[in-house]
Amino acid sequence: MVCQAILKAYGGRLFTDTGNDGDAVLCFTLPSVKPNSVLIVDDDPDTADLYRRYLQNGNYDVKVMHSSENVPASLGGRIPDLILLDVLMPHRDGWKLLQWLKTVAETKDIPVVICSVLSQPHLALALGAAQVLHKPIAREELLQAVQNHLHRAS
Repeated sequence: MVCQAILKAYGGRLFTDTGNDGDAVLCFTLPSVKPNSVLIVDDDPDTADLYRRYLQNGNYDVKVMHSSENVPASLGGRIPDLILLDVLMPHRDGWKLLQWLKTVAETKDIPVVICSVLSQPHLALALGAAQVLHKPIAREELLQAVQNHLHRAS
């Protein structure tokens, strides 16, 4: 009874089945863990692809966007757990997107890691960024930042 209650609390179940030899077998199920979602916003396809490859073995659901102006419309109920954001982009730069993200109730708590060649960490942090990484970014540096901020957010 206790095992059944614990499994039920986690969305699983306990049941019996019949094995190949006809004997009763005690079985249980547990739901799988949903991977954390990471949105990469960078106008350079090579850089975005590099970050995606860095993250691909870490059980992350990665989405890439090459324009910051399309981000608000594309979120529509699919709010990422973390955003990697370049700031030097045409049309709507990353600073404007960061400001928007931090003023909208649904997105204000998403950790945003600025990934830029610019060295303006004070501005980024003042606008609400969780961290600033200076390009070029090493694989371990990016993975550590993503893990740290996803761990804090959960």
